[in-house]
Amino acid sequence: MRIAGLAALLIITATVSGCIADRTNTISHTGGVRQTLRGPGGLQVRLVRYLPRVPARHDVSGLATPTPGMHFVAFLIHMCIATSYLPTIAPQNFALALANGVDATLKFPQSVFAKDLDLLGAAGCERGHIVFEVPHNERPTALRFGLDWSTTDMEGFTNSTKLRFEWKLSHANLKRG
Repeated sequence: MRIAGLAALLIITATVSGCIADRTNTISHTGGVRQTLRGPGGLQVRLVRYLPRVPARHDVSGLATPTPGMHFVAFLIHMCIATSYLPTIAPQNFALALANGVDATLKFPQSVFAKDLDLLGAAGCERGHIVFEVPHNERPTALRFGLDWSTTDMEGFTNSTKLRFEWKLSHANLKRG
């Protein structure tokens, strides 16, 4: 009976110590249009410009034309990393929050802008546009960026990082675009 109790105690201790040793680090920064937000690995993301209404371009494919009742909203982004140890960053890391609490739909801007935001997975910089489709009666409130990754150290413990950036889109930003 004592051996069974000791074994159970060891299992509980190992489980609890594993939970304590594994850690999650959350890094959050908030800014405005034209502000650079920084994270680990030399990560820098700048919201260079906010375009609250992008003119539709009628094309045969329909890719440059918003769905009826919608319009395009675009952001010019400049991002850099100084290491290859971060996960690849893509337009899907960005979300556009609307006043109604829903996120806008990401649109691939290849036919709206000449330069879209490409993947960034190695040390260096990338600059390009991200486009979202927004209902006419909705107002964007914030552009958000999220990046999650985990590493395991030599002892087998997991270190997780959650990076959250948010650029507030005020009424003044809407007029200055």
